[in-house]
Amino acid sequence: MSRVGTLLRGMRLARQLDLAAMADQLATAPRRLELVEMGAAFPSAAERRAWADKLGFADLLDFDRHWRDGWPGVALAGRDGSIPIINKTPAGQPVDYQEYGIDSSIGFEYVPRSADMADLDSDILFAVIVIGDSMFPAWHEGDLVVFRPVRPEDSLPDGSPVFVRFSAERNHTCTFKRLWRRADGQIELRPDNPIYETMIVPPQEIDRMALAIQRRPKFWIPPGRRLVRDEYAQEFPEGG
Repeated sequence: MSRVGTLLRGMRLARQLDLAAMADQLATAPRRLELVEMGAAFPSAAERRAWADKLGFADLLDFDRHWRDGWPGVALAGRDGSIPIINKTPAGQPVDYQEYGIDSSIGFEYVPRSADMADLDSDILFAVIVIGDSMFPAWHEGDLVVFRPVRPEDSLPDGSPVFVRFSAERNHTCTFKRLWRRADGQIELRPDNPIYETMIVPPQEIDRMALAIQRRPKFWIPPGRRLVRDEYAQEFPEGG
């Protein structure tokens, strides 16, 4: 069960409602609510905003704060030295991210740290799998990318590849782009692939940011053995 599912189920039971009655209150289908409670589906920002209003929360951000623990929780998942794979991040138009552990401290899979990460033992690291081609050719769809959350004191050079999670103004969507800072204080998020447009956003609309520190290319394995650990656990040449 996901954390958002746990929250909804707890509120439903506290109100002594069955799935059908709670779904009616939320103006959704009972099966949809059941899937969310089970953790088999994750509600979009639009759904969560509508539900927040019907459940008495101040807004979407207020609702999300009740089930999200924040990025430091990822450290709990990596206590054995592994890196949690927490998300599939879009290298294209920003989309609502799936709850794969960035807030629950649980990855849907784990990959080991590589030998060259010895000086990062105290850092919180996480990994995502790229979907889309806006960062091609440096990153390919299906690549696994390891990130380190940006610290307040960090000063990233222009062109740094970053995972960006937007704030409520942009529905908590996320994307993978290169960072450029403008003289007017705005932030440019540029794709590598020229067919995609650059995004220009004010800093206050960015909730969290992380720096890409390693790429692990996906490689083919026989059908029936397509486990994430098999695909990404080892190191491969950058051009592989």
